[in-house]
Amino acid sequence: MRKTNIELLRFLMCITVVMYHTRVGGGESSWIFVSFAPIIGSGVLVFALISGYFMINKSYPSILKLFLTIVFYLTVIIFINLIIESLFFGKIEGFNKTEWLYNYGTINMWYIWTLLFVYILSIPVNYFLKRTNIWYSLFVIVACYATFYGVIRHLEYFKNFSINNIFYLNIIYMTGAWLKLHSHKLMYKNNDLLYIASLVWIPLAMIINIFLFIIIPGKTSYLFGNNNPSSIFTAVSIFHIFSKFKIKENKIINILGKLSIPIYFINYSFIKIFLLFVSNVTANNDLAFILLTSLVFSISFLFALILFWPMEKIINYLNNFIISVIIKCKKFIYIKK
Repeated sequence: MRKTNIELLRFLMCITVVMYHTRVGGGESSWIFVSFAPIIGSGVLVFALISGYFMINKSYPSILKLFLTIVFYLTVIIFINLIIESLFFGKIEGFNKTEWLYNYGTINMWYIWTLLFVYILSIPVNYFLKRTNIWYSLFVIVACYATFYGVIRHLEYFKNFSINNIFYLNIIYMTGAWLKLHSHKLMYKNNDLLYIASLVWIPLAMIINIFLFIIIPGKTSYLFGNNNPSSIFTAVSIFHIFSKFKIKENKIINILGKLSIPIYFINYSFIKIFLLFVSNVTANNDLAFILLTSLVFSISFLFALILFWPMEKIINYLNNFIISVIIKCKKFIYIKK
């Protein structure tokens, strides 16, 4: 898959992550949300697929850089939330002195903390996937998911170091790696079967979800959610469709894709503030959902533009510095021996 394809996909999926968060306050009952719920619920999973797709052939994952990224952006979130708390304490439900960091500084970071452990596990996972055939490795992935869905079934969003989350995200990582290794083999008479299935599945999932919402009002989670089986099919479909696009190298798209990282980290901190504003403006669920999503994404995008490049320089510098120190220490120890 081309770099520009991936960066465009990252940016679009980052929007779905924001929409996933801004569904609060009646958004789940809006027709816009219901119509796109299968896609909105698969955003985080697409990010995990991308990780597996590009890391399957890496000898060593960038664990140190990911850790530094988490630490630096968590510091930013703490600073932002302290300011928000000082300005809105007592005015917005949930912002109090014991919960501001726990609920608004880390809840949306469950994925990135979990990814840190997935990176660590990627070495034995990559070894296994590259040494097993297409059907046996797929069987293992499906069996692992069946175990998760049948025994565990839920993700622990308020718990960053959850075994449930690590096990599940590792399954999605394996799926992305499997696609890299074997998706080109799913052909019949020069027809890409997975591509055809993907084109059929996405609109079908949207139609089914709308139909279920009509006959069973108030329930929108049938084909929605990070751990929903249909969300995995949707994520794989989106990912595979984008892999077929022939997008020319585009600097603007590449920049937008990079901004998805700080947008992901920052967006949750502003939802309660803008929800308070939106609830006073309109009671219409569709309009409220559009307004809340637009406001949260816009402010997150602005912060991302300001923060990304200085943060990236600092993180890259520290990452390279620490690696160089480790290499020098290894050489020193080797010479001593």
